Amino acid sequence: MSFRVYNTGLWYQANAFQTTDASSSPQSSPLSLDGTSTYTLTVPTNAVQLKLFPTVDLDVSEDSSMSNYFQIAANSVVTIPVADVDKVYVKSGSSGSLYFMFELV
Repeated sequence: MSFRVYNTGLWYQANAFQTTDASSSPQSSPLSLDGTSTYTLTVPTNAVQLKLFPTVDLDVSEDSSMSNYFQIAANSVVTIPVADVDKVYVKSGSSGSLYFMFELV
């Protein structure tokens, strides 16, 4: 992972947002969840936070194996810091949608 020069604790809020990830084949919001697959969200280099709003319970991890995760309840909005994260992995136990946006500096 490359060092992000703005990650010095001096930013106070994002000044833009993005509803696609930074992969070569971008994932876009809303992301359709099939209830079995693990999806990878590639964090843009200037992102500081990721806001997630799933329509079904959603497991979120920094580990692609999803062996450790936290769960977001359906129809809840959660914001997670991503300034030092390259990828976020998500998986649901049922079909639904994930609305997401990266907050950028």
